[in-house]
Amino acid sequence: MAPILLWTLVAVVGTAIIWWGSGLLERASERLSAYYQLPDIVQGAIVVAVGSSFPELSTTVISTLLHGEFELGVAAIVGSALFNILVIPALSGLTSRHPLTANRDLVYKEAQFYMIAVAVLTLTFSFAAIYHPSEGSSGVIQGELTPLLALIPIALYGLYLFVQYQDTLEHESDVDASDIRPGREWLRLGLSLLVIVIGVEALVQAALNFGEIFDTRASCGGSPWSPPAPPFPTPSSRFAPPAKGVASPVSPMCSAATPSIYWCASPLGC
Repeated sequence: MAPILLWTLVAVVGTAIIWWGSGLLERASERLSAYYQLPDIVQGAIVVAVGSSFPELSTTVISTLLHGEFELGVAAIVGSALFNILVIPALSGLTSRHPLTANRDLVYKEAQFYMIAVAVLTLTFSFAAIYHPSEGSSGVIQGELTPLLALIPIALYGLYLFVQYQDTLEHESDVDASDIRPGREWLRLGLSLLVIVIGVEALVQAALNFGEIFDTRASCGGSPWSPPAPPFPTPSSRFAPPAKGVASPVSPMCSAATPSIYWCASPLGC
């Protein structure tokens, strides 16, 4: 009973650390976006989405390189993606003092890109199983995700960044950024990522020890903890704009797609 309470406490502390780091991340990204005069939709789709996907990326890297449990990272990404796309927009709508709005950019660009990203990810996995098959147990079809295949989703994300860059060229910001010091904000952003990594390591340790205590697979340890913990930067970043009257579900949508692309591209570093 004592080990269960101990690792439950570790998981709770790790979650609190991630939440605090996500607050630093949200403030730094918001001020940097104002300084560089980025439109709200670009801020949510790139700056906040990439930053809030950092816990999933660090979970995969830490669980694989340090603990040899790649399956735990996969479970964290799948669980957090479902949480991002289903729960966060709903909670934002329930808790926001201002109505959430869906404009043409959200429907015709962000939502369509998310669906295309999922389709490309599925095709990439299919190509791995078809053209690079590996022996599976009990007749299970398996494939090897090679660095060449990993370039497919990365190329799609590069196209998305180019489209967002075109939006920044047409944007004229009326925000006064004269009091923003970019060096300090970049330092705060780096500190927030370091804090998030520390919290993620605590969660990974807790998940692995829960697996040993209850004799379960690594994915079972990753899936329950991944929805409420690694995506914490996303709800904190999305709950703040509704309070200011700038409500948009772009960030959770892009945050759901971004870690999947990161994970699919992980063979590039192998």
